[in-house]
Amino acid sequence: MPDHVAKQVLDAVVTACTGLTTTGSNVFRSRVHTMTESQLPALLIYAQEDVMEDDMVAMQTDGNKGLHYVISISIDAIEKDASETTAENNLFEIRKEVQTAMEADLTLGGKAEDLWLTEANIEDRTGSGDSPILSCNMLWQVRYRIKQGSPQTVIL
Repeated sequence: MPDHVAKQVLDAVVTACTGLTTTGSNVFRSRVHTMTESQLPALLIYAQEDVMEDDMVAMQTDGNKGLHYVISISIDAIEKDASETTAENNLFEIRKEVQTAMEADLTLGGKAEDLWLTEANIEDRTGSGDSPILSCNMLWQVRYRIKQGSPQTVIL
């Protein structure tokens, strides 16, 4: 049986962000991932809230309700460099690549109705290491629609 559409959407985001010039295959579907320096720069991709839009419930021609949801997906770019300025500049490049990849297909291969970037924040994650570790936390909203009673079925 196919996965819930929310998971299908998340998987499509991972696919869209894999193979970028800067991060390559260093894409992990996880909030927390222990990484070695050789895995940086990297992307961490994970779901946050998934909210039904009450005002978007609509009857389908077959009498079944189509339910609209907006899932919040975080894409965190992680970079380490001897220079904080270089790391920050690299994060802006990664953000550009992620935004280009995500916006190349606003339906994520037919899994979503629309998507948009709502915020991006750069944070210092430097621990006890010598070189700065920075992250660019990008929050994306993805609107999708499922058939009521069949959460694995996308309705566009």
